[in-house]
Amino acid sequence: MNELTIEYVWCPSRKEFNKLIRKIDKDSTKVIDYVAIKNKLMKSDPYGESPSDSVIGLNIINGITRALLPSNDGITRVIYLLKNLEIDPVSNFKNLIDSKTNRDISMILTVIHNKVTPPTELNNVFDSVNIITK
Repeated sequence: MNELTIEYVWCPSRKEFNKLIRKIDKDSTKVIDYVAIKNKLMKSDPYGESPSDSVIGLNIINGITRALLPSNDGITRVIYLLKNLEIDPVSNFKNLIDSKTNRDISMILTVIHNKVTPPTELNNVFDSVNIITK
């Protein structure tokens, strides 16, 4: 089995995130985006109501589970746009991935044009931290 890279992205705007994912290889990369999932669910709701965080979370879990299926071993990179830069959601996402696959996993945090420095305890969770400035 090939290695899987999980890239967590923290950025101040959708514009910055969209610039990043515009250049990716879509055949080998799965993008999981909280905001995109929320918008998709709102559009499919007959009343246009905002879905609860738990419904969005279930969609995120389903997306990562499908990406990690043995039949999708062509997926070598998962990009996950973080809603917030806190240790619990990051650790929970890592535990979810560990429970769904036996593949070797490399975890990367990419911070784009953000003046917020990642907390030190988060740096210990990732294999590497990339800071992209203008």
